[in-house]
Amino acid sequence: NHTINSLFPCLYRRRGSKAQGRRKSKYNRGFTDMSELNIISVSGGKDSTALYLLAKEYFGNNFLPVFADTGHEHPVTVNYVKNLHYLADGPKVNIVKADFSKRLEKKGIKPTGNAFLDLMLWKGRAPSTKAQFCTEHLKLWPILWFLQRNYPKDVFTWIMYTGIRAAESVNRAGKQPFSYNDFFDCLSVLPMLYEVEATLWHIMERNNVPPNPLYALGFERVGCFPCIHARKSE
Repeated sequence: NHTINSLFPCLYRRRGSKAQGRRKSKYNRGFTDMSELNIISVSGGKDSTALYLLAKEYFGNNFLPVFADTGHEHPVTVNYVKNLHYLADGPKVNIVKADFSKRLEKKGIKPTGNAFLDLMLWKGRAPSTKAQFCTEHLKLWPILWFLQRNYPKDVFTWIMYTGIRAAESVNRAGKQPFSYNDFFDCLSVLPMLYEVEATLWHIMERNNVPPNPLYALGFERVGCFPCIHARKSE
């Protein structure tokens, strides 16, 4: 509860002040204060779903959920993300995809239309644990371009929220709840960092939102499917 009760409220600034540069966008029907953009990273997994629901509890509909479809997602996960706003009565998740068509055409290669396959054709190899270029090209860059096109920084102050937890890996255990995101050039907040898994299920239960159906089938990882970090058992 330490993270949930502190990280969200401390960023939920007073709404009575006049917002600078109010601007309408086809992607943000529910926004009220358009100077501060609360960006929620969605993956279709339990952590990001709980984060989405927490954002709704603290911000109402004043946040922007974004999902990067890598082209290597399970159909159930994509369907879950597309319908999350119906389940949670919140803002619709914006789905972005990478496009390698121009880069492949320069090499004389015909694009497949699948971002993951096109990335491998462009790179001439598949990603691996030691060469994890998939995250940068399939998730980070598409999200950044989407934000730059629709929510320029001369109008909006970006705050990036991600639902990673310290218990998930040694690398994530070394993260800080507040940090500066060099890639997006904005504040990064990890509200779920010190939470236990049981808290995630509780958040979904109290909001009457079911988790991704893949969990009921016994899957532990429901992001990229299968992820290059997946164990043989998975």
